[in-house]
Amino acid sequence: MLGIDTASVSSGFRPSDVNANTKGSAKKSLHMVGQAVDIYDPSHDLYKKIEAKPELLTKYGLWMEHKEDAP
Repeated sequence: MLGIDTASVSSGFRPSDVNANTKGSAKKSLHMVGQAVDIYDPSHDLYKKIEAKPELLTKYGLWMEHKEDAP
């Protein structure tokens, strides 16, 4: 649908014990309540599409790290 073949979910819901053992995770991570997802986007294709239309983040109530901050 988006024409992005290289992006994939790398982390979704995490129970607290898994979150505690996940490198770099926040103690109060939204992953623990099913409100966060990490997407592996090595080619930055998804980031580029969102960067071109950032209003979509607001429209759908989403938030995104800057690609420089993401692993």
